[in-house]
Amino acid sequence: RKKEAMMAFKTQLDVLALGSYDIRSRSYVHKRPVIVYYTIAGGTKANIDYVKNMCRSKRKQLDCRLLEEFDSVTPSGTTLQNLHRFCSSRPEVRRVSYLTNLLPRRYGGNRTEAFAIPKIRAYTTAVMSNMCLKERGDSCNVCGTEFYSLPFNHFRGNMFTATCEYVKRLREPADFEEIMEKVAGDALVWKLRKMIGTNLFDFDPELLGLSQYNTLHWIGSHPN
Repeated sequence: RKKEAMMAFKTQLDVLALGSYDIRSRSYVHKRPVIVYYTIAGGTKANIDYVKNMCRSKRKQLDCRLLEEFDSVTPSGTTLQNLHRFCSSRPEVRRVSYLTNLLPRRYGGNRTEAFAIPKIRAYTTAVMSNMCLKERGDSCNVCGTEFYSLPFNHFRGNMFTATCEYVKRLREPADFEEIMEKVAGDALVWKLRKMIGTNLFDFDPELLGLSQYNTLHWIGSHPN
């Protein structure tokens, strides 16, 4: 599925190169080059070169900077860790955006949606729209396509734009993962002992934030 992943990534670069999407006029406004920090998971040398060539072809609109390469294709919180570290060290930065070319899927669901190009384009466009990027004071500190509070706080597609002030107050992703693992373990024990239960949602890894699913919970875990 690496070909699908590359096509999804190309779609996102195309959107970023166009600039910020203006909701009212339904047009793109390009003001300055966009700095893109990216990671590659499970890619071959050919995939890595393909990404570099795509970035090079859009160098007037994009400034691509490779963060890390990973052998595993399993989504992890490493990119979010870099995002958190960046905001903690650069509090003067007003807005940062997080994008992924691998859409989250329901636990036990169909994998065919993972690289759904129309959805990836829509989520990326929304996150990079003027509604998410423009200054709003304290009225909007994190923004995405759609926000849901059930079954846990999250944005559709796990893509968002947020203020660094908001991001730096979140727990470090590595610490957050450890905490989620402990909380999930306790919850499962309590459920087996019939101390707690739920009729609305099943106790599955996605709901509990286990393993790679903890990244879906992170942005909505602000202490305030």
